[in-house]
Amino acid sequence: MKRSRLILALATAAVLALSLIGCAGSQSGAPSNVLRLATAVDNDTFDPAQLAGGAKDNYWQAVYDTVLKLNYQTREPEPNLATQWSYNSEFTELTVKLRDDVFFSDGSKVTADAIKANAIALRDSAGSSAIMMANLVDVKVVDPTTAIYQLTAPDPAFLGYLTTVGGAIGNPKHLGSTDIATFPAGSGPYVLDRDRTVAGSNYVFVRNDQYWNKDDFPYDEITITPIVELSARVNALKSNQIDGAVFDPDARAELDASGMNVGAQAVDWRGLMLVDREGKKTPAMADVRVRQAINYALDKDSFLKNIQLGEGRATTQIFIPDDFGYVKALDNRYPYDPNKARQLLREAGYGGGFDLVMPAFDFRSGVQPVMVQQLADVGIRVKIEQVVPDQYNSVMKSGQYSAFWIQLTSGDAWRNVMKNLPADATWNGFKTETPELAGLIRAAQFAYGKDEEYKAAMAKISEYIVENAYFAPWYRVNSLFATNDTFSYTFTPWATTPELRTYRKGPGSQTDQPA
Repeated sequence: MKRSRLILALATAAVLALSLIGCAGSQSGAPSNVLRLATAVDNDTFDPAQLAGGAKDNYWQAVYDTVLKLNYQTREPEPNLATQWSYNSEFTELTVKLRDDVFFSDGSKVTADAIKANAIALRDSAGSSAIMMANLVDVKVVDPTTAIYQLTAPDPAFLGYLTTVGGAIGNPKHLGSTDIATFPAGSGPYVLDRDRTVAGSNYVFVRNDQYWNKDDFPYDEITITPIVELSARVNALKSNQIDGAVFDPDARAELDASGMNVGAQAVDWRGLMLVDREGKKTPAMADVRVRQAINYALDKDSFLKNIQLGEGRATTQIFIPDDFGYVKALDNRYPYDPNKARQLLREAGYGGGFDLVMPAFDFRSGVQPVMVQQLADVGIRVKIEQVVPDQYNSVMKSGQYSAFWIQLTSGDAWRNVMKNLPADATWNGFKTETPELAGLIRAAQFAYGKDEEYKAAMAKISEYIVENAYFAPWYRVNSLFATNDTFSYTFTPWATTPELRTYRKGPGSQTDQPA
């Protein structure tokens, strides 16, 4: 599709979506207590085993309860479906005690059998969140309100998983069916209004009258509208057709000038993954000095200023501040220094440079040619190959390229480790592993539950991967969210959008946690 046709198509979709918002809010008898949100992406499934976090969170949060919920200040779990929980001394068995007054939307009770069915379904799925149950052996049902998660080994992120997709509970009667992908069956605060929902344009959720915790969700109705085009989201918010949405830094000045309630939170890091650490495709990449040279060769501060308009912070690590694994001093480990990069390449035997094939990634920002030029300036000759954007992630995971650009959510520190570093990690396409790093990971895993020891062990992992240049991060980027001045919200740690339960009517400020 040509660019002009694509823009027209997006604009048409946005107009249709906004007209549906208007219809939803003006129907005879429709509630006035409505929260209207917009997102940059459409929902692709309501199947609990296929759910993804990030920009799609609000879709499933409307219809599914979670075993635990997250305290936004302490980042610790709090009671939700489970009122109590405890580990055994080895942290391999987690016993949860459930409420006995929670019902699915069809009237059936939420029991320990449902907890087991959802955990097993997620573990055995090919969904992007299956990693959350990777250590799960089984769930033992003790009685209708007691379940025991049995793990192969301690999992420091497991309680956190139960506050998000890993703890989302769908009705076991519908798990594995094709219908649940389109028509969710949960025990959450809302149910999908099938008659008023148009997939791809507008999703309408009406209150679940049986819901046990209505105080957390004060709205009678919620609409979520996917609006891909940034300016359409800005205009929808300014014209009061929506109450809140996620935005890019390009929109910050206009939103501020319009008096919107804009908040920023550091979630993603962006930069290069240097995955061919044994030099299987590109021999030069096996030398740590070459990977360090790549870090020195790239002007992170300039990228941040010109791409993100300063909405973020330059970094050299994949962990975010205030999280286990983050070491403040490491952010200054690789300042922009082309001369140092050339020196390291000479020491590694590549004074004449070397060739590096990378996939095209510059779908919008204009940074790709700048990166290529900066690497060329120190002798690294980058050849760019075209990749279909929709296939980018799967290709990057396959081990086809020695290095590639990535935008990746940091998330909980242990989850960050597990999806990036072990030999079987999602983003370790070359399956590289060293005894030193494996030992550090194991030490951190078995230090879980001993806060200071665990924190120190995670810091050692960060120090190791930064010193050995496993990555070449550029910056942590701020995720921007804005509402009109009649709504307030609180950011959820590690999430690009606030959870549905944080929205409240009335002017107020958000919990702002920029990079």
